[in-house]
Amino acid sequence: MGFFLRHNLGALFLNSEKYAEAEKIYLEDLQTFKENGWALKGLYHALVKQNKNAATEKVKIRLDKAWEYADAQLIATANF
Repeated sequence: MGFFLRHNLGALFLNSEKYAEAEKIYLEDLQTFKENGWALKGLYHALVKQNKNAATEKVKIRLDKAWEYADAQLIATANF
């Protein structure tokens, strides 16, 4: 599955409140594109909605590190 397709599918799952499915899609993306900011942002939202607090904290650290030197604002692929 392609990069953009996974992100769109993840966003669709998030917007449909299918958080476990979104988590799976974003994790698949991160296997191919390590530390991808958009996938980490989507994964973060999926974990927050599932109250997976320990995992959420770890992903937030990764997300902050992946995006710390970016010159563009990171916008989630879902309506959050």
